[in-house]
This record gives sequence, C-alpha cells and structure tokens, in this order.
Amino acid sequence: MAQNNPKTVDLAIIGAGPGGMAAAIEAKLAGIENVMVIDKAPHHNDMIHKFYKKGKRVDKDWMGIKFEFTGNVTFEECSKEDYIQQMNDKLSEAGVLDKFEYNHEIIRIEKEEDGLFSIVYATDGIAEALENMKAKNVILSVGRMGKPNKPKYKFPKNSKVYLTSIFPKFKTVNM
Repeated sequence: MAQNNPKTVDLAIIGAGPGGMAAAIEAKLAGIENVMVIDKAPHHNDMIHKFYKKGKRVDKDWMGIKFEFTGNVTFEECSKEDYIQQMNDKLSEAGVLDKFEYNHEIIRIEKEEDGLFSIVYATDGIAEALENMKAKNVILSVGRMGKPNKPKYKFPKNSKVYLTSIFPKFKTVNM
C-alpha cells in the first residue's frame, strides 16, 4: 500500500527518454536540486535499447526532419552503445544519475488540497507494491520515437498539461 508520509520533491519528471533526461539536467543547471525522474522501463532511453540493434547509428535528425538543439543538452551522433554511454556521462556529470527511478508504472496523479501533486506508482508493475510521492511540479515526458504518448492515467483537472513533440510533423495534444 502507498506510504502515509511520502517523499516530496520540487520536480517529478515522468519519462526517462531524451526529453526526461534533458529536463533533469536543465533543472539541475537551473538550481533545482530536489528532482526525481520516474520511468516504467529498467533504464533510460528504453526505445534506443529496444529498437536499435547493436552498433546502429543514433542521429539527431529523424525521418528527414532536421533538428537543432536548444538548451544545454546535446549529443554527438554515434552508435547505440556510444550514445547510451554519452547519456550516462552527461547525467553523471550533471549530478542527476542517482535521481532516476526505474521499473515504476504510474497509476494515478492527483492534485491535493495543499497544491502538491500526488503521484502513485507500482514498483515492477506489482499493484500490491504501490508507492507514492508528492511533487510541487510535474513534467510529463513520455513518447516513442518523437511521437508523444497520451498516458492511460488522467491528469488532475485545472492543471495545464500538454503533450508535445520536438518534431513539427506531430501535433500538440491538450489533455
């Protein structure tokens, strides 16, 4: 069952792909120390791990769409293995590698009377192993290969939540 006195963070980031990783690093650079990144996969960049064969090149441009980075997080185009190592290094150098929690499936997110978000999640997909945390702010960074996913769980009413993509081909979805 969920804890009675959950941990409270300044920023919870849901999703440990490129967007979630960049958000964690940018938050740290902005002086936000109390951050947690939650992902249902066993590691960051799950789509790269799953869909890229050993040695496959990871490019910043995708499906013919040119991409220019803004902010502080970039990467050099390289093999799958080198990309994953680059990301590990960037997360470690920024001091956020230990802020990632894996194998956590989000069950629900609610806005409490105190103004904080309550995030309930199952560890390793086991409903009996529910945990929860509170967050002052939440970034939803979920998607697959540049296309945002609309999660199964609902976001609290009166919260401004948008799923968007860095690729102009895909629409922004207002939840």
